[in-house]
Amino acid sequence: MTVRFPAFAPDHPDAEILEAFEQVRSLKVHAYAQEDLNSGVWPVGEAERIDAQQQQAEAGVAQNFASSTAGVAARLCLLIPDISQDRWIDRGLMEQGILALYRARQRLPEHSTRQLIQAAYELLYIDWDNALSDYERRAEDLKMARTLYGAVEAAWFGRKPEDRPAVIETIYRMADDLVGRFSPDKPLEVLIRTLAPDHDAYQRKCKIIVDEEYDGEVTPWLARDTAFLLGSIPEQKQGAA
Repeated sequence: MTVRFPAFAPDHPDAEILEAFEQVRSLKVHAYAQEDLNSGVWPVGEAERIDAQQQQAEAGVAQNFASSTAGVAARLCLLIPDISQDRWIDRGLMEQGILALYRARQRLPEHSTRQLIQAAYELLYIDWDNALSDYERRAEDLKMARTLYGAVEAAWFGRKPEDRPAVIETIYRMADDLVGRFSPDKPLEVLIRTLAPDHDAYQRKCKIIVDEEYDGEVTPWLARDTAFLLGSIPEQKQGAA
């Protein structure tokens, strides 16, 4: 099973970095599959072509300025195989994802590699926490705005037109504007598209989707999360490097 790291929205602030990392990942997964299939024998020119494409994609990760935790995490993940110089780590990361490598980190003898793996995974956790906090804050703001709107609406329509003070009309229109401004639709969409870093986050996301009666696209993102959570790396073979 292979996993995108991570599947991302086209309007993600670090879309270029994440797409470049996905290209690196796809190329490496293809290369490992070719080695398994052909016992390390490549068609003429194929290895050189893959290597050139990989170098170009790696430059896309390294040379673009990251503006999100997901972008920084992708850059760290590209660094992990370079630091470890271990094919087992490289293959596990590219085929199964950073969570699978994080779970297997205690098998690694090299401290610096373990720290990089943990840092990359923690950045994804921060990415999720930020998206969740933004959604919850917007939802709470909307709740307060609706409470204000309901109170002013009762005061407004509970009076005859000639008895309605201008200040109530002003507050009524402001409350109506706040209800629209605090709509959680965009933060909810961002949350759905943000990678769930563990099972609890996945369950929380699903509950929010149901509670909100969200009718947008969720299947690709939940499928991406499921694959990420199911990622698993087999024991390293003795003598493998």
